[in-house]
Amino acid sequence: MSVQRVHTTVTLMLPVQTHDGSFTCQCKDGYRGNGVSCVVSLVYNIIDIDECAEKTDNCHSNATCTDTDGSFICKCNNGYTGSGVTCKDIDECTLETDDCHSDANCINTNGSFNCECKDGFSGSGVSCVNVNECLKGTPNNCDPNANCTDTVGSYTCKCQDGYGGDGYTCNNVNECLNGTLNNCHPNSNCADTVGLTHVNVKMVTLGMDILAIILLVLTHVNVKMVTLGMDILAIVSSFISYSQDVS
Repeated sequence: MSVQRVHTTVTLMLPVQTHDGSFTCQCKDGYRGNGVSCVVSLVYNIIDIDECAEKTDNCHSNATCTDTDGSFICKCNNGYTGSGVTCKDIDECTLETDDCHSDANCINTNGSFNCECKDGFSGSGVSCVNVNECLKGTPNNCDPNANCTDTVGSYTCKCQDGYGGDGYTCNNVNECLNGTLNNCHPNSNCADTVGLTHVNVKMVTLGMDILAIILLVLTHVNVKMVTLGMDILAIVSSFISYSQDVS
């Protein structure tokens, strides 16, 4: 409280009528005395000083100063706590007094806080919704040869058939180098292609065709030799033609 006192003493010498009963003397309002001598009736006047406007208060920089009659009041601003002369930040995130969404991170700031949606979510931070990273046009880290599966707040990547890797990186698998990865017959040639296994020539099929030819020859044993010779020639020609087609 800052008070300025002003002391004033005024003596008024009023005219005095010397004739008996011709006049009287009376001090004016605000003065006291017998009329012959008068002094100010107020010993002092009080003049209020606005300490807030004069910046002579001792409020904290994060407090608000409010002037009162003859004094002032200090009150910490929102987001701070203390007497007003001292104020410290309130950590709303630690106290869990924030209004951030359950899928958002709370970040404390001086006198306040911010809400930011977690990875895999979008929104203001006060509200957050899942982002489907697998939708066309939405960035994700899956390999072009992997399948993307959306999950809440994230996604998974799995390499497609014929490829190996963690889903984020997928490389072609040569199934022909591992017999457990292809169903080719032991007597067939396996040729690897990108992502798939291909069989060029199945020797087992050729073997079955040769067996059929032999059986056909045996069925003609009792026919005329000319017919047999012609049949054998036809069989050999067919076999040669077949071999050329296979190769």
